Amino acid sequence: MKTVYLVRHGETEGNVGKIFQGSDTPLNERGLEQARIVAERCAKLPIQAIISSPMARARQTAEVISNKISMPFEANPLFAEARRPTALMGRSTDEPEAREMEKSWVRGYLGEGTKVEDGEHFDEIVQRAGEALDYLEHHLAEHLLVVTHGLFVRALYTRVVFGEAMTSAEFRRVVLSLRTDNTGISVFVRDKTPENPTVRWMMRIWNDHAHLG
Repeated sequence: MKTVYLVRHGETEGNVGKIFQGSDTPLNERGLEQARIVAERCAKLPIQAIISSPMARARQTAEVISNKISMPFEANPLFAEARRPTALMGRSTDEPEAREMEKSWVRGYLGEGTKVEDGEHFDEIVQRAGEALDYLEHHLAEHLLVVTHGLFVRALYTRVVFGEAMTSAEFRRVVLSLRTDNTGISVFVRDKTPENPTVRWMMRIWNDHAHLG
């Protein structure tokens, strides 16, 4: 049975502050501690390979886990966070112009508006989520740990539940209804059993963060 442990990265100042964070935003002190805690838990899992988003906050989290279990990790852009417009990066969420651009991007990301500059659009996230699941399906390892991001985990979840025909309305409900904690663990499996003769991805666990107390 293919098992994928999806771990959201540790906390950053962008998660708790008022700045639109870019790909180079590092973990803060609390995020580093969260990474150390989740690494202790990951050391008890039958992990055969570690994959990380190339963004700094995910790579730092993956590095802590990697060092704990003495296993290298690979960075893969398929598992990066939803891409906001570059023009937003580093700007304050208090800026009216930045807030309006963010709102326009969110509408496009949810499939309710047009693409905003180089920000990722709904059609692109549907395709990337599908490519990420295909990559995991064909990976030689049966037990993988993937360090990724909150919005992208929800994109993967929507694609698992609704398939390639996922609609913008379905995606919107998932994005607005489900939340992930920093270093929360979600588990997807892919198996064929008498009860489930059609092989497909299934979600077994969502946002398990018991390790954080």
